[in-house]
Amino acid sequence: MQRLKKVALRRLTGIQELKRVTILVGVVLALSAASANAGQIQVDISGQVNSDLNTYSGGANYPNGGTALNINGIGFGLATFPTTSDVGIIQTFTVFGTGAPASSSYTFAVNIPNVQTIYTLINSSFGQDGDTIGSVTFTGTGGVFSFDLTEGLNVRDHFEGSFENNASNLFGTASFGTGSPAPDRLDAQQFNVAGIGTLQSIRFDQSGTLDVNGNLAGLPFLAAITVDTSAAVPEPSTWAMMILGFVGGAFMMYRRKSGRTSMAAMIDALQV
Repeated sequence: MQRLKKVALRRLTGIQELKRVTILVGVVLALSAASANAGQIQVDISGQVNSDLNTYSGGANYPNGGTALNINGIGFGLATFPTTSDVGIIQTFTVFGTGAPASSSYTFAVNIPNVQTIYTLINSSFGQDGDTIGSVTFTGTGGVFSFDLTEGLNVRDHFEGSFENNASNLFGTASFGTGSPAPDRLDAQQFNVAGIGTLQSIRFDQSGTLDVNGNLAGLPFLAAITVDTSAAVPEPSTWAMMILGFVGGAFMMYRRKSGRTSMAAMIDALQV
């Protein structure tokens, strides 16, 4: 009987250990999520805001300026238009004159070390599929990284209407308004700049005027920039699977050992 009591005590201890491991899994997942967010730095674009997004097509669907968005784990802060409480954006404009149309450009000076990935919120006014309407250029101590903005690929019109409504290479989307699809949106782009070192400047350019068919090319606008300085880490779900795998293996070993021990204890008890 004494042997059976010892077996019961060992089983109780095993259950307690499993509870501790379950708590550890939760802590690890929380820490991994926190570490992923810790490397995100939002770039302040408010000094060059020039347009009120809430006055655009379906603009009443957009939130107020200063609203925080989260798109697939990346945080974005929306700027406020100076004279209202609306969302402030940087809208590129084409200047038509007697000569060739001129494009507009905006540069942000920064000093952010160890940059790995940069995320933007960029959409367009108007836009025809396949038109390259601008670019974003990131300059750092490790080099220059430039990416085109192409309608139908990584940028599209902000409003679900008669212009470009699709983009195949977006990081994610925040939708606003009712309906399927929602009438208004802000799309996120992801740019891999591993090796750029310390990020020194970000330049946002508009290059489209008229496309080859004579249509007005899209005019891109910038709503937010978030810089990520954290290296790639396993997703929380990956951490969970790894830990649960170890826990499962340990539990099976415990069950086998416990089964052998309890059987021996029962035989001993019967012989007493």
